Amino acid sequence: MLIEHLSDTLILTNDFINDLADTASKNYNKFSVPKKNGGTRVVYQPNKELKLLQRVIHDDFLKILPVHPACSAYLDGASVKENAERHKNNKYLLRIDFVDFFKSITHNDILSFLIENKIHPQWNDNDTELLLKLVCYNGRLTMGSVTSPMISNLVCNKLDKAIESICNIQDIIYSRYADDIYLSTNTPNILGMMPKKITNILRKIDYPKHLIINTSKTQHSSKKTRMTITGLKITNMGTISIGREKKREIRSLVHKWDTLPIEKKKYLQGYLSYCVSVEPLFINALCEKFSAKIIKKIQSYKF
Repeated sequence: MLIEHLSDTLILTNDFINDLADTASKNYNKFSVPKKNGGTRVVYQPNKELKLLQRVIHDDFLKILPVHPACSAYLDGASVKENAERHKNNKYLLRIDFVDFFKSITHNDILSFLIENKIHPQWNDNDTELLLKLVCYNGRLTMGSVTSPMISNLVCNKLDKAIESICNIQDIIYSRYADDIYLSTNTPNILGMMPKKITNILRKIDYPKHLIINTSKTQHSSKKTRMTITGLKITNMGTISIGREKKREIRSLVHKWDTLPIEKKKYLQGYLSYCVSVEPLFINALCEKFSAKIIKKIQSYKF
């Protein structure tokens, strides 16, 4: 039924879809993007035709499947602010990160999920085989694919359940934003053992089988040392903020607006839009400092 749905939705022949599926891994464009902390990240972006097929799979099949409540990325209504707010009333925070998250989720992990979870009442083995060909790059998920984020959420459902079960016993709040796990509590000295416990879960779980904790990015913090979650700060008062350093940077860019290069102007405009949803009071403060006219000018600037 999958191929029929794709064919009807996109007005493509079955032969075209099958041929594209059989050669899917050859239909990606490779490029690099800079990381925030230096270095580059390799992204594999599907070509136009493959991207269209993945979009239909995402919107009409994957998107409607339930994910674990701990997930706070790639979902309608989810945001980095919502993720941070889950932890705002706790004093202690632990962040755990995975190595090569998407790449570590394999064809077999997705197959195991599909065997246990029926996507559609009429779904069959042929549908599973076609989906796997269309969503995997050389047998794995890849950053840049339309379907990778949602599939990662679905495949990690067992992991989320297992982690949450041990967190509930110890009164720990758990959330996962893509490959970033956040654990928080008001009880001192209990988060230290969580990386080991999560490692034990990763060894025993049926799937995904190849996730590894990036120990170099494991980070403990508290309200005394400033807690940061998905780039946002939790203040001592339990409010969510973009942080002093970022505010200082934004004020400087607003001040230099007329002389900024085009890329910096785009960055500033985008970040002001982000602030509207994350910390709207900061936008009010900018209006008071520079005038509402200037801020509106930046927000409405046409490139």
